[in-house]
Amino acid sequence: HCVGMNIGGSDIINTHYIKKIKELCDTYQPFQISDHLSYQANNGFHHHDLLPIPYTKKYLINTSDRVMQLQDLLKQTLIVENPTYYTAYAESDIAEEDFLNQLAINTNCKLLIDLNNIWVNSQNFKINIDQYMTTINWAMVKEIHLAGPDIMGEFYIDTHGSDINHDLFQMIKKYQHKLIGLPIFYERDNNIPKLDVMLHQVEKVSEVLY
Repeated sequence: HCVGMNIGGSDIINTHYIKKIKELCDTYQPFQISDHLSYQANNGFHHHDLLPIPYTKKYLINTSDRVMQLQDLLKQTLIVENPTYYTAYAESDIAEEDFLNQLAINTNCKLLIDLNNIWVNSQNFKINIDQYMTTINWAMVKEIHLAGPDIMGEFYIDTHGSDINHDLFQMIKKYQHKLIGLPIFYERDNNIPKLDVMLHQVEKVSEVLY
C-alpha cells in the first residue's frame, strides 16, 4: 500500500521509485498493490502528504494516463484508493465516486474503498454517503479500509489514531452485502494501543459483518 506514486500529479512519473516498488513486489509477491487518488509531489518537491486533485475531465484524462503508465511499469493492475481531503476545488464538476468509476473504466484499474475516508469527507464537506456507496461500481472494488479519525478544530482528520467510531460501524452494517468477501483492513498508525485492544476492534467488525 503505497503513498508516493503521485497518481494525480503533473510531474513526470518517478520511474526510480516505481522500479523500487516493483522490486519489492517481485520479491514479496503481494496479492495487490495500491496507492491513493491524490498527488504527493509537485515541481520535484515531495509534500509527504496525500493532497487532493480537482475532479474535472482534464484531471480524469491526466490521471487515467498516469495510471496506465504506472500499470505498464509495474506489470500489474493498480488498486486506487479514495482519499480524504481538507479543501475542495471550486472547479470540480465530477463527483468523486463518478471520477473513480470512470477511472476504472478508462484504465481497468481496480478500486480500494476506505469507508473512514468517505465518512470524514461527509463530515467536513457534507457529501452524501448513501449516494457515494450506491454509485460506486462494486464490481471493481477489491479491498476495503477502516480506521478511526480525530477531530482537530472544525475538521475531522484521517489520523488512523483512534478506534472505529459508531457511525462507521453503522456504515458497515448498512452495506454489509457489498463488503462481505472483500479483504478488509483496520489501519492504526498513531496512538497505538495494546494488541488485544486492536484485535477487539477487528472482532467487532466481524460481529457486524457476520
